[in-house]
Amino acid sequence: MMSKNAEKWRVVRAAFAATSASNDWKREVGESAATIWLDKNGWNYVALNTKIDDKPASLAALGGKRPDFCAEIKGELVYLDAKYHKCANDEFYLEEKEIAQYVKLREWLIKEGDSGERDIVFMVFPHRHTATQLVFVHLDELIHGQAFVTAEGNSARKVSLLDRDNLTFEVSLI
Repeated sequence: MMSKNAEKWRVVRAAFAATSASNDWKREVGESAATIWLDKNGWNYVALNTKIDDKPASLAALGGKRPDFCAEIKGELVYLDAKYHKCANDEFYLEEKEIAQYVKLREWLIKEGDSGERDIVFMVFPHRHTATQLVFVHLDELIHGQAFVTAEGNSARKVSLLDRDNLTFEVSLI
């Protein structure tokens, strides 16, 4: 019988065999890899349902984005969003419109009375490492990151993934 993590990793590996990466596929890979990593490292967390039709109406009205996980770290809640992402030149980027959705999430958390710092952190799994490397990036880093325009002409912000020794982990997903 296959272990829970081995079965999840089998699904992730099968996804890597696909030739194109739809947003649903990338979300599945990122969330699966994050779940395995969180479980293996003993984190206290809750996976959140990220389906659009299941988002709280007040968050949807603000235009906020729901994260994948909520974790407790040193008594504080941290909101985590897994990203299986192309990271050209060892840089992680998000388009400004997506960053704005995470800012709205933080505003919603404050409005709804959530206590704590309301940290939103990305669990970045760079494509080139086929989900065997994890780098943590805080939302505030992206907000203040280097502005640029994507090849598609969209405004975005990027941060380097280099020199993050205490925020970078090699991942064994089995």
